[in-house]
Amino acid sequence: MRRAVLVRGLVVVIAAAAAIGLATPGASAVPVNGFAYQDLRPFTEFGEFYERGLALPYARAIVAYDVVDHPASMAATIAWVQRMQQRGREVLISFNYPDGATSSTWPPHEDIYIERVTRFRDALIDNGAAVSEFTAWNEPNHTPSSAPLANPSAALAAKYFKKLHALCQIPVNGRTCTVTAGDFSDAVPTDGRQFTAYVDAYRNELASGPDRVTPTRWAIHPYRALEANDFNRVESWIDTQTGSAEIWITEIGAMYCQARFGWLGGPDARTPGDPATAASHQNMVAQRLNTALATRTRITRTYYYSLGGADPQSQNEGFRHCDVEPPWDSWLIGDQYGYTYPDRDYRTLERPALRALFPNAPRIQAPSVSDIGATDVRPLGARLAATIDTHRLTTTYRFEYGPTSSYGRSTPDVEIAAGSSPVAVTAPVNGLDQGTTYHVRLVATNGYGTTVATGTFTTLTSRWHPWYRVDQSSVAQDGGIATSARHENQLDLFATGTDGQMWQQSWSAPTWWLPGWIPLGGVLSGAPSSASWDFDRIDTFVTGPDQRLWQRFWQRGSNWSGWIEQGSDLTSSPAVVAWGPGRLDVFARGADNTLRHRWFDSNLGWSLWESLGGELTSAPAAAHLGPGRLIVMARDRSGGVAYITYDGGSEWSRWQTLGGAAIVGAPTVTSWGPGRVDVFARGTDNQVWHTLRSRTAEWIGYWEALGGAATAAPAATSRTPGTIDLFARGTDGAVWHRAYAP
Repeated sequence: MRRAVLVRGLVVVIAAAAAIGLATPGASAVPVNGFAYQDLRPFTEFGEFYERGLALPYARAIVAYDVVDHPASMAATIAWVQRMQQRGREVLISFNYPDGATSSTWPPHEDIYIERVTRFRDALIDNGAAVSEFTAWNEPNHTPSSAPLANPSAALAAKYFKKLHALCQIPVNGRTCTVTAGDFSDAVPTDGRQFTAYVDAYRNELASGPDRVTPTRWAIHPYRALEANDFNRVESWIDTQTGSAEIWITEIGAMYCQARFGWLGGPDARTPGDPATAASHQNMVAQRLNTALATRTRITRTYYYSLGGADPQSQNEGFRHCDVEPPWDSWLIGDQYGYTYPDRDYRTLERPALRALFPNAPRIQAPSVSDIGATDVRPLGARLAATIDTHRLTTTYRFEYGPTSSYGRSTPDVEIAAGSSPVAVTAPVNGLDQGTTYHVRLVATNGYGTTVATGTFTTLTSRWHPWYRVDQSSVAQDGGIATSARHENQLDLFATGTDGQMWQQSWSAPTWWLPGWIPLGGVLSGAPSSASWDFDRIDTFVTGPDQRLWQRFWQRGSNWSGWIEQGSDLTSSPAVVAWGPGRLDVFARGADNTLRHRWFDSNLGWSLWESLGGELTSAPAAAHLGPGRLIVMARDRSGGVAYITYDGGSEWSRWQTLGGAAIVGAPTVTSWGPGRVDVFARGTDNQVWHTLRSRTAEWIGYWEALGGAATAAPAATSRTPGTIDLFARGTDGAVWHRAYAP
């Protein structure tokens, strides 16, 4: 009844129904479980919404019998079959005449027909798209007015069936197939005798010769019976012509526009019709179909024409039928393949017949938004957050925020792919004022509409205490500093002095810092590093001018040890971290600029050095995130901060890059609780800059300035959960301290 016009010789009919399995004769009545699509291209988003939402189990395509001779059309057919099969559809292929047929090649001899069809079937199998259901010829008894030539005679159409039936009995890769007979267009009321004569001749050919066959399944397209509200004609044909065979209706739909204004040459052909009347008529036909199918138990599949789309040939000819579409008025939605008209948008036009046939069909709607607010709220920043249900349509969203309901600031637009589950979305914002209530609005838009949701949040009052000078000494003016905490009331600070040796300063509650620095000797070429795995133990590490790693430790009762060599060929200051009793992990940059690692266990001793990769341009910094969990950071060749993590398994993570402010020198890192990471670095403006990763394992996405006038990389440690002690060397050569605490 139809032919393809965009893809050579292809017309698509997709069977789709809500989770209905294949019935057998004698089973209960089956409602509509199919759609007809007149295009093989991927659907538009609106078409995908309905096609996937209905999740129907069958698919039928009418293809030119010689489509295998046309690579582009064959590729489109294979892609369509694969797409349907991936969605769980059972595919039915029906063959038809090609575009461009001539009188010298038409109709094809049955041997030419089966040669092309055999190659077609083999091509599907070779591409992993094997099909097990066929009809030999679509509507062999009917030639549309747009066809260049008549369809095959009844005898020839029956021979096509017998040839294809024989082919299907031959297994290929263990697979056989079945063929459905007929696929007839039903009779015009005034032409019933011609229809009967054609069917009789078809059946006679099937029953003749050594290749005779009795079909177990017949198909019909009862458009006219449904329009005439006389489905008894179909029942009569089933009872008198098909024996006890199973029956499929492989096409059905409304014909109001087609008959009155369309290709059938009605009284008002090519004149605008009334879309409301057409939609009402279509709805009436859908209800008739439901009634007709309710008691016909031998009809086990019904393919409705169609879910949606448009015929581009009609569009190119510049006319519309019923003022809303080209010839076919069976469509249930206004858009399937993206065709639109300049004066109206039919992408979301859902017609009443859709609900008549599928009461539980999904409904197009704008996005839904919930849980609008903010997480990781800090004095100067927060992470705006919300949950968006896209309702299976691509959605774009942005946050708008400000101290009043006028907002004034917004985040960039972000696109979310269509999905069936709600999506949590976030966006980091900074530069906020502390202790201030902010209004936040999320604007989410899909192809159907826009949803706006609002909320508020209040930034925290800063927990950072002011900077203060540790003492009046300028002992650290030529080198870096390090710090570690033996206990919540014990803090040790180490620095490189003007004389190149290491110096120590300590703080013990409830007293203040010691009155002066204590020299610990050594010859340092950079900043020291320190860690404590017990209240009675301090381990310090330095790199000397000889590029060797040196260790010195303090243990209660024995004072400081001598300097112990622990490695060579190092080109940076070291970093050390203690994540448990008797455990140390030491890191430094090697001569090849990779990260070098060595660990100590009090029961096993020292490990060998290993390389952890990377391209370091600064000394590393390290912190423990819990027993057996580490993070190591350094600047890389991009000028930013790169990091690597270890979560207690057998391997380290890959290197990742942390974006942010323009910094100089090495970063420092600490953690005051599970999952929490705080990173500090000296900026190009000599302020100390700070960023963090929250307990939800998300970086806040920006750096904040903590002031100061640093001349070297800062140092930081955490004595108790929720606290940080931050140190930096000032322009006066002294060490300055800033605390993060309640």
